[in-house]
Amino acid sequence: MIFSKSSSVSSPGRPISATPALLMRQSSAPNLSTVSLIRWAASFLFDTSPSITSVRSPGRSPATFSSFSRVRPLRTTFQPSSEKRRAAASPMPEPAPVMITVFVLVMVGPLLRRARLSRRALLKNLRCPRGSVPARLRIPPCSRVCGRPARPFCGFPSGRHETRPPVMSLVGLIGGVSPEATKIYYELLNAHARSRHGGQHSARCLFFMLDYGVMIGHYHDENWDAFRAEVVKGAEALKAAGADAIAITSGTTHVAAEAVAGATGLPVIHMLDSLSDAMMAKGVASPLLFGTPWVMSGDFFAPALAQRFPGTPVIPSAQDRDLIGRVIFDELVEGVVKDSSREDLTAMIACYADQGADGVILGCTELCMILSEGDGPLPVFSTTHIHAEAVDAWIGKAGV
Repeated sequence: MIFSKSSSVSSPGRPISATPALLMRQSSAPNLSTVSLIRWAASFLFDTSPSITSVRSPGRSPATFSSFSRVRPLRTTFQPSSEKRRAAASPMPEPAPVMITVFVLVMVGPLLRRARLSRRALLKNLRCPRGSVPARLRIPPCSRVCGRPARPFCGFPSGRHETRPPVMSLVGLIGGVSPEATKIYYELLNAHARSRHGGQHSARCLFFMLDYGVMIGHYHDENWDAFRAEVVKGAEALKAAGADAIAITSGTTHVAAEAVAGATGLPVIHMLDSLSDAMMAKGVASPLLFGTPWVMSGDFFAPALAQRFPGTPVIPSAQDRDLIGRVIFDELVEGVVKDSSREDLTAMIACYADQGADGVILGCTELCMILSEGDGPLPVFSTTHIHAEAVDAWIGKAGV
C-alpha cells in the first residue's frame, strides 16, 4: 500500500518508526493526503506493521523527521511486516470502505458531540443574553417537565434533564412550641412543595427552634413579656438569615405576632387570617374552640379571631378546658396519642354539637395528632393544616 501517488522509490535509508504525531507534521505535504492518513490508521485493523523510510530526492540529501527546516516532502511507502513478507507475494487487500467509515465515526463522533456540549455549557455559564447566543446553540425547552430550557445532566448526552429550580420566597418559621407540631409543619410544607412543583422539590424555608422548656416556663408563670422577647429574638435571627416573611407554628405563640411584625418589619403569616377564611368559606357561625387553656379562656385568641371572623366561638367549660389541657401537655407534646383521650374529645364534640356548635377549631397545633375530619359530627378546622397551606401559598407566590 502506497501513501503517495508516486510509485518511484529510491533505495531505502534508515527506517524511522511511524507514529500518528509524526505523520500529522507532514499532513500539509502534497503527497500525504487526509485519505491516506485515514487508510494508514485503518490498516491497523488488518494487522500490519507500517513503517516509513526516508527517500533521497534527486540532487538532495536524504530528508529525515529530525529536520524542521524546509525540505522536500517525503515519499512514503508501507513496508509489510516480516511475517507478511514471508507469507505471500500477493499485495495486501485494500481495507473495506465500510470499516474505514466505522473507525472514523467511533473515534471522532463522541469527541465532536462532547465539544458541542461543552460550548453550550460555556455559554450558559457566561450567562449570555438570549439574543447573543447563536440559534444553533440555543438549548430547546424541556417538554417533559415544565417547558423551561433544559440542559444535559453533567454535560454528557445521557438523556437525563434537569430544569432550573422553581422560584420560591424564603419563609422563616418559629417552631419548637412544641417540637411535635413543628415536625408536622415541616412534613406538610414539603408535601405541598412536591405537589406544587412536582418531582422531588422541597419547601424553601428556615426554622428557628425555641427552647420548649424555657417557653413552657414562661407560659405557666404567665410571664408574657419574656415569652414575647424569646419569640422576637427568633424572628430577628430569621430576618438576618434572609427570610422574606415570618410564620409561627403555634397557636399560643401567636400572642407575639404583633411584636414580631413591629421588631422585624417583615409580614407575619397569621394563623387566624387563614382560619377565618376557611370557616367563612364553609359557612360556619358558631365554632367550638379547642386549644390550650390560655387560648380558650385568655384575652388574645378569641378577641383576635372576632376581628377577622363574624361568628361567635363556643368556649368549653372549665372542666372540659382542664381535660383538653391535660391531653395537650401530658400526652401530645410528648408524642403520645391515646385512644381513650380521642374518645373523650369526640364525646365532647358531640355534646357541644347538640348545644348549637357547627364546627370545631383545633386552636392548638398538636391537636391534629389526635383529631381529624370525621371524628365527631362537626367539621374540623385544623389550624396546623390550614396555616401550613397559607405558608405554602406564600412560599410559592414568587414561583410560576
